[in-house]
Amino acid sequence: MFKLNSIFTRTLNLVVLSSIALISLSFYLGLSMNLIGQKVHGLSVFDMPLLKYSNEIREKQMSGQNRLNQAAFQLGLGKKENFEQLIILANEDFESVSASIDEVTRIFDGTVSASTGGDETNLVEHLAEEQKASVREMASVINQVGVGINGVKELSQEFVEELVECTGWDECEHSENLETLVKLLDERQQQIGDRLQAFNSSVEQLTSSSVLIAEKVEETALRNIIIAALVAITFTGVLGLRLAMSMKRRLSGSVFVLDTMAKGDLSVKIDTSGADEITSMFMAMARMRDELTYVVQELIELSVKLTKSADELKTGASVVSGNTNEQSTAVQQTSSAMQEIAASIRQNAEAASKSDDMASSLSEEAGHCALVMEKTASSMRDITEKISVVEEITRKIELLALNASVEAARAGEHGKGFAVVAAEVSKLAELSKQAANEIQISSAEGKELSEETNKLLRALLPEIDKTRDLVQSISAASEEQSTGANQINTAVSDLDQAIQSNLNVSEKLSGSAISVADFAPKLNDLTSFFTLENIPDNDEKIGKKEETKRKVKPKSDDEKKDLVSDDFGNF
Repeated sequence: MFKLNSIFTRTLNLVVLSSIALISLSFYLGLSMNLIGQKVHGLSVFDMPLLKYSNEIREKQMSGQNRLNQAAFQLGLGKKENFEQLIILANEDFESVSASIDEVTRIFDGTVSASTGGDETNLVEHLAEEQKASVREMASVINQVGVGINGVKELSQEFVEELVECTGWDECEHSENLETLVKLLDERQQQIGDRLQAFNSSVEQLTSSSVLIAEKVEETALRNIIIAALVAITFTGVLGLRLAMSMKRRLSGSVFVLDTMAKGDLSVKIDTSGADEITSMFMAMARMRDELTYVVQELIELSVKLTKSADELKTGASVVSGNTNEQSTAVQQTSSAMQEIAASIRQNAEAASKSDDMASSLSEEAGHCALVMEKTASSMRDITEKISVVEEITRKIELLALNASVEAARAGEHGKGFAVVAAEVSKLAELSKQAANEIQISSAEGKELSEETNKLLRALLPEIDKTRDLVQSISAASEEQSTGANQINTAVSDLDQAIQSNLNVSEKLSGSAISVADFAPKLNDLTSFFTLENIPDNDEKIGKKEETKRKVKPKSDDEKKDLVSDDFGNF
């Protein structure tokens, strides 16, 4: 689920180990406090009660003995009531001593039971082994005290009985039994006092020893807790410091790599060893470096290609601009020629109109042909001359129609309408040529007829009408030629406007080519910021890149062709 060497796993291990150390320290602290509590509890339920009962036994024993002595004295004085009261109080003291001894014995019974292999009790859990041995001796002493107290009680009973039997103080004073009982009581009291003194000393020593042991346990526990805490803190600190230093070193390396790459040096080495999150970051940085290297290399190649393409584009734009200027000049010349043709056609129309008038005059004044014969001959000569002009105009029109067809073919799609007009003009020129030939023949005949006018006047009138019709045909043809010439002028004007538009486009194209050529050095300057080096791929860490990813798409055949002037249409 988690990588063994990942930062998360190491941090988790540090937290777990720190938690275990804290839990262990808390557990040990609890045990130590429990042990100290047992020692303190033992002092409160064992040592202090023993000391209390020991003092009570000694006080009550001495009080009982004093009350016996006082009772004897009161009996000697004859104060029997006081005697009986003191005897009762003395018995109460001895009973109290017996009760205290029983309590002490009960405590010792639990102690002896625990120290001899019986069930463990709370009364002895705080005692050391040497203390338990001392307790056994104290139990023996207190048992002896109890036996002694019982003996004192019996002797006291006998002493009271002897006192009661005495009739007077003198008799009691000289009674051997009383003297013996007094000595025995004194001896027993002395023994009990010595044993109680020893018992009290043992209890005090036991209490002092228990206090010292409790203090020692507390000191030991505190020292061990401090040592354990220092060990845990040191252990956790060392692990945390090691982890922090490792992370700081790796992160400093990543900062160095990123700073170096930010300065444009893509040849920086990246350490991708390890299996933690920082290694994953380094691997991602290595992939980013390789991708940036590839992108910069592609930009450099594109910059070179852009420079070359910009130069070719600029050259092509210059060629297109030159060709466009030539076409513009040719179209302007064609326009001037068409204007001349239009003027000639207008002149032909005027001449045809005059011929029509003359033919009308001839028809009207047929009777006066003799008088105007010279005018007729002159008119016929003019007709012959005009026919020559018409033939010349027809020849030029055919030539212009041919040139217009060529220009229409070169204009391509834009010249289709112009080609139709040129074809119609060519047809009109052919008709004009035919009409001119006919007029020339008619003029020759008219000349012959004019010489024989006088002889053939009546035969000449129909011919004059025919001539008038032919002149009218010439006039109509001239009108059609004028209309065709106007259409050609319009088409040439449109072609000139298109060429001027193409000229503007070529100038803009040239400017764009210059701008593109200016972009290439800037791109070179930008890519020169980076320092590149062939960096081997980390196959195991990063993975091999697909070869197709780094392949540049090949150019098509159309893109490989150089731009020339004839490619303007495709362009």
